Amino acid sequence: MTSQLFERLRERAGQIHIAEHLEARLERGEKLRVKLGLDPTAPDLHVGHLVLFDVLRLFQDEGHTVVVIIGASLPPKTLRELIEAAKAQPGVLKFGSAGTGHFVHIAGEMFKSTAGVDLLHVPYKGVAQALIDLLGGRIELMFDAFAQYEPHLQSSKLRALAVANPTRLKRLPEVPTTAEAGLPDYVLASWFGLAAPAGTPREIVERVNAEVRKAVAGADVTETMTKLGLEPGTSSPQQYSAMIADELATWRRAVKAAGIKLE
Repeated sequence: MTSQLFERLRERAGQIHIAEHLEARLERGEKLRVKLGLDPTAPDLHVGHLVLFDVLRLFQDEGHTVVVIIGASLPPKTLRELIEAAKAQPGVLKFGSAGTGHFVHIAGEMFKSTAGVDLLHVPYKGVAQALIDLLGGRIELMFDAFAQYEPHLQSSKLRALAVANPTRLKRLPEVPTTAEAGLPDYVLASWFGLAAPAGTPREIVERVNAEVRKAVAGADVTETMTKLGLEPGTSSPQQYSAMIADELATWRRAVKAAGIKLE
């Protein structure tokens, strides 16, 4: 994806030195990064190593949007029914994750806090193991990106109750958003963004932002991204930086509130 954008930059920018400037820095070992979501513990996002230059959402990734998933044999048919069941049985319903501190774990803890329920976290050594137990009925639910669960949703072995996204997903049009399902504050939208090394000249940052926005609007890029389940969308460096700061604060609050410590 990055190489395709570079080619579009070359076409659109008119002055090739912008792309060459970035590529020269790459050759010196510096990094042009494509970020998907945030790692609350990642040091390069809070010690000034990066200048963020495109985005808010360069692409929204449907395949990595969090979905509330339960075993199809369980009684709840809606998110509200799941919450009611959890409140009636504090600490009984189990959700799996790929390990303590993993994104899926934190997503579950955020759900617990937002919905006001007590669920039992069961950490595994990977999502694959958790999925096996979810299918086998040994745990009741997961809060995870839906892509790897899609075949099981289609075969009705699992049930999606809600997507933690502002809008419904094109690949799961029948599944309501968390807001529609009665839990508007539980939103975990997934996105890609671009970031360049600190020290990149501001005029380069602004020019790349403008040209990437034009490139992303191109029919070929839009068509390719749509096929991959991505929804193109851009914003300014300032808006992107503000969004990053807000998401980091949200995720860190969740980690602190849950008392999560990496093992």
